[in-house]
Amino acid sequence: DELIDTLSIEKRSVLLLVSVIGLTYEEASSVLDCPVGTIKSRMYAARRELLSAISQSSASKTLGDVAR
Repeated sequence: DELIDTLSIEKRSVLLLVSVIGLTYEEASSVLDCPVGTIKSRMYAARRELLSAISQSSASKTLGDVAR
């Protein structure tokens, strides 16, 4: 939940509409009134940012465990 909050509102909206609610890119495009290409690029960027944040979080936890 905290990681999703780090995304911009545009990326978060697309991620929630497509991944959580289950809309197609075309449906999300209609809801957000922007081109399908924009929806796809925001989705790609949101996934990339979340994966990066998850890997950084995992690395921090691993380093913390080693330091103990």
